Amino acid sequence: MSTGLHLLLIDPQNDFCDLPGAALPVTGADADLTRVATLVDRLGARLDRIHVTLDSHQPVDIAHPVWWCNADGEAPAPFTLITVGDVESGLWRARDPQQQAHSVDYVRALATRARHALVIWPEHCLIGGWGHQLHAGCATALQAWAGRHCARSTMCSRA
Repeated sequence: MSTGLHLLLIDPQNDFCDLPGAALPVTGADADLTRVATLVDRLGARLDRIHVTLDSHQPVDIAHPVWWCNADGEAPAPFTLITVGDVESGLWRARDPQQQAHSVDYVRALATRARHALVIWPEHCLIGGWGHQLHAGCATALQAWAGRHCARSTMCSRA
């Protein structure tokens, strides 16, 4: 196990950047990730590992509007909070009746373990889509770092 310098990047994806078309833009994220790319380029030789997490979803997701409907068949708006009481009372139900028991259990588990209600998010970070991809500058810097790191690493050497 390496004991050197590690960099952790959490969800540096397009859908979280303040870029046109982003589903959940964070003010300043594009500039921040551009600075991260510069940091990786500048300090890359000192970095032993870079770890990157990705937020990844399918369109049909329990936290997306399409999963749920009210008595009129309408989906909840993004950022709606769905509580156990909302599901038990029928205010919100799974659009697919076969998923109702699972949905109740999921919302109940959130309330019990995490102590919060389910937040309905706009579709974001859909696997295979633009929003799921890494910020372009960050991706370029990470690819270059990986090439340089592998070239100098014994783990990539041929025996």
